[in-house]
Amino acid sequence: MIKKYFILILVITLLMERKLNCHYSMFYKEMTPQELNSIAEEKHLITDSTYQIDYNKAFVTTYKDKTGMLFPGNGGGNGIMFYDMEVMKKMIKEKNFPVKGEGTFWENEKERILHFDKSIAYYCSRLSELIAYNVHLSNDSLYLKELSRAINKKLKLNEPASNIYQYVGIYIGELLRIKKKGQWKLHPIYTLNIYYIPEIVCNKTFCNHWNFLFNQMEMASFKQIDIGNLINLADDFTPFVSRDYVSI
Repeated sequence: MIKKYFILILVITLLMERKLNCHYSMFYKEMTPQELNSIAEEKHLITDSTYQIDYNKAFVTTYKDKTGMLFPGNGGGNGIMFYDMEVMKKMIKEKNFPVKGEGTFWENEKERILHFDKSIAYYCSRLSELIAYNVHLSNDSLYLKELSRAINKKLKLNEPASNIYQYVGIYIGELLRIKKKGQWKLHPIYTLNIYYIPEIVCNKTFCNHWNFLFNQMEMASFKQIDIGNLINLADDFTPFVSRDYVSI
């Protein structure tokens, strides 16, 4: 009897929460940047104020008709049109926005990326599972040759949805970081719900090796990858004076 009572309470709570969320969503609408731009053009004569949120660089515009707009800082992902200013203020304060997001690996892995240096072992184990080979950090040339063979065998199956590109990129990146005695730092991507891409930083230079490595793996069907060689090829650091980073 007590168990049934608790189940009933749980069901009622879930229904009430669902009803509240539905009611809440009446006061805003997720929109693409193109849709928001179109509305902004229509409303520009009744603009009340504009400002930028410090933590995600989103642009906020309020209008004299008591509506508001939240536009992603770098144009990535969707924004929100608000029909209730209190709802907008509440979301900004809570730093959580009900938008779909871009669906990238880095976005989906945000919690692990925030502790990226401690997550390397996890990504090595995931790669081990994918390629059925014991993956561990090593600069031994014979080991890297065998590892390359196992990765090439998997890449020929053409299964990018498995995240193998990212796992291999993380592995190579960590060996490159060790070689350069650099640090992993997180470069923020300013969608409404901010996420981060790890980069190797060394003496005021940075290396964003991801696209290069992903392109190499895309060609693996006719040009097999060699981990040892890719570590050397990815060793391309760019000087910077000012670049947004979050330390791990």
